[in-house]
Amino acid sequence: MASPAPCKFFASGYCMRGEDCRYSHEKTTITPQVSISAKKPSEVATSHSTQDPRSQIPCYHHSRGNSRNGSACPYSHTAEKQKEKAAEPDLDPEGKQNYDNFTRDFGGALAKFDVGAQVSKISLPTDFSAARIDGLPLDVTAESFAALLKKKGVHLMPECVRIRRYDDTASADVKVDDPTFAKGFCSKLNEKTFLKTKYPNMKASHVSAGLQSGTNSHQIECKKIQCSWFKPSRTVWLHFRSENVAEKVFERINSKSFKVLGQTIRSQPPTGRMTSLLGPMTWTVMLPNLPAMTTQKDIPTYITLPHHIPQRIEIGEANYDVEGEEASAIVMSLLLGVGPIEWSQISTELEGKRAKAVARYYEESDARAAVNSLQEMPLPFCKALTLTVQLISTAKFKVASSIFNAIQSRIRTVSQIWNEQHLKFKIYPSAGLKQQYRVLKIEGEASKDVAAAKEA
Repeated sequence: MASPAPCKFFASGYCMRGEDCRYSHEKTTITPQVSISAKKPSEVATSHSTQDPRSQIPCYHHSRGNSRNGSACPYSHTAEKQKEKAAEPDLDPEGKQNYDNFTRDFGGALAKFDVGAQVSKISLPTDFSAARIDGLPLDVTAESFAALLKKKGVHLMPECVRIRRYDDTASADVKVDDPTFAKGFCSKLNEKTFLKTKYPNMKASHVSAGLQSGTNSHQIECKKIQCSWFKPSRTVWLHFRSENVAEKVFERINSKSFKVLGQTIRSQPPTGRMTSLLGPMTWTVMLPNLPAMTTQKDIPTYITLPHHIPQRIEIGEANYDVEGEEASAIVMSLLLGVGPIEWSQISTELEGKRAKAVARYYEESDARAAVNSLQEMPLPFCKALTLTVQLISTAKFKVASSIFNAIQSRIRTVSQIWNEQHLKFKIYPSAGLKQQYRVLKIEGEASKDVAAAKEA
């Protein structure tokens, strides 16, 4: 008797039939086919470029903001930007999530598909129930809470519990696929003889369950937030004897792209003050928000002309001395204090004056609460600075590769308009067993613009 053919779903790691599958679940080794055809010489012939070889070398003076030749310069003025872009870390962990559980949203109902496009399960909002338990200790976890309930005869999987932590207390959100569970669960928890002796401030309440989002939901999702804060910086003052010289230095700095430690600098208009009662007037040009590690030797001499040398350069103190990793941990604790986070990514190594973070909450209500409670909040490590938090609207959907290939030129044309509307558009690599679909994503702060772009 011939052995059954290998199961392609098992080979990909997610066959749903288990032992009932009629195909083989034995591990197989697939040897990739190697093409033996060779290209014609005309196809591999290299073309001789007449391009100036210096155009591949970054311009030393442009990187420091004082190239005199402009577009006529034979050296590259873009290589440095390309290098910075390549070094920028990936702040989009969603792009790595190619697993498909074949759950789709149809008019508010979730349909789960099995092998052969058979519908294995349909879920409606009324099939779920949820409860929120307030007044729990800060050290509670989903596992410890489920274990405690088990001792009292209530069997609950830790996966059904999500913990929220606040300043001095914690809450637990419980959601199960049982419409009658929450009512009886809340009644039992609120009994004085149940857990009230251990947690006297505990209170359980029945809340709306809603539906968990489908993998290919076409709705606009608002579970993601983006936040940023200023990196540590210091101020530098250039002191001059002459108001006229100070004015010329101010105009020179702001008319060019001078850089200090890779960061473009801007100056404030000069201000004058008396150094003493009978002393001469001193005019000062202020350079704010320079990198915290700036020293006097980092201030380039060419920001002033040879006959406009400042009388004195004064270096201010850094506005805070918390390292980037520690600052990131503090910001993450603020975000986690609002509610459980599915994933997050923080980078303090990007060029520029601000550190950035992206986080996706499990619940949209938590993302909105994070924006409402943390936007413009003074930073714990520097009260003079505030945290910026923005809600990101996301539309993510799958398109068959054949359809995408037919309309991709139109999509790329329209995406240029989206870019002008400050919408981010991303096309993920082909996914699926046979790369049968592409995943497209549109993101932006304005949900109306995202919705309009999705329907384009």
